[in-house]
Amino acid sequence: MLQLQRPAVELIPSYEAFMLAMKALGEEAWEPLLRRKGESDRDMAERFLRAETAPEPGLVPETFHWAVNEQNAVVGRIALRHHLIPALQEFGGHIGYEVHPASRRQGVASFMLADLLKTAKAREIGKLLLTCDPMNIGSVKTIEKNGGRLEQIRFVERVKRDTCYYWIEVC
Repeated sequence: MLQLQRPAVELIPSYEAFMLAMKALGEEAWEPLLRRKGESDRDMAERFLRAETAPEPGLVPETFHWAVNEQNAVVGRIALRHHLIPALQEFGGHIGYEVHPASRRQGVASFMLADLLKTAKAREIGKLLLTCDPMNIGSVKTIEKNGGRLEQIRFVERVKRDTCYYWIEVC
């Protein structure tokens, strides 16, 4: 059984193993999601938690959650950005997520998104933008399963690819 948990010191080794598994496949991890030089486990967990109320320059407030399985291993991560800036309107949207390569196609992303949509912050925002690669069938299915309505697909020069723009209305 999966649980959505806030970042915690005891989960940092498992979270880092998740990030390394993605990197081993040649997948890119967003820099703010990685350990910084000299950063302790506690500092790293606190940085993720602090992002909700005191984001670093250039970033918006966001709430991080990790999907944790029965073995207390982090198998996914999801973040809710509290508002959009132009760069996020173009690419990224309100929600970003990844699933551990070994846990893909097991419903982890759908679970994370469904649980995140139940949070007070998601309900407060009300209408959430999610973007994804149209070739990422897993993300397309995850977003549509959770009520996402495709608004458009357009080429985004900054990332050099077509991008789907989905909206989810949270009641």
